[in-house]
Amino acid sequence: MMATPSGWFFWAVLSACFAALTAIFAKIGIQGVDSDFATLIRTVIIVLVLAAFVGYAGKWSDPRALSPRTLLFLSLSALLGGSFRWEGFASTQDTANHLVGAMLMGVGGVCALGCTVGQGLSGVSTLAIGSFIALASIISGAVLALYYQVWRIARSP
Repeated sequence: MMATPSGWFFWAVLSACFAALTAIFAKIGIQGVDSDFATLIRTVIIVLVLAAFVGYAGKWSDPRALSPRTLLFLSLSALLGGSFRWEGFASTQDTANHLVGAMLMGVGGVCALGCTVGQGLSGVSTLAIGSFIALASIISGAVLALYYQVWRIARSP
């Protein structure tokens, strides 16, 4: 079947590509820049874009109208709730490994028409050929990933 701009496959592939490009651009863009400062700049951009979306949707309200108590608990929920944390990758190779894994997960989800685990495990009970193919692909992918990890560890100094 051909991918058309109105079909789900086109948008799923486009979404996976943009997710990969986001990580690639971030890694390329912070060469020679402190990662904490780069995170600050990215956060400011995200805040501005999100403010534009909220304004466009007509859901903007005056932030000065928020009570100090509300601001305190929103801040605490961000800091203590796990939604605020510093993350990063150990190296460029580690970043590349995660990007390839993310793209493969996206492609697997698109090919399985949804959740790959649901298609491969729960779908087998329907005796659908696609579910057996998905299950075989999951097992094959796991075995190949294991061999790759063993190979990587064996060649590292």
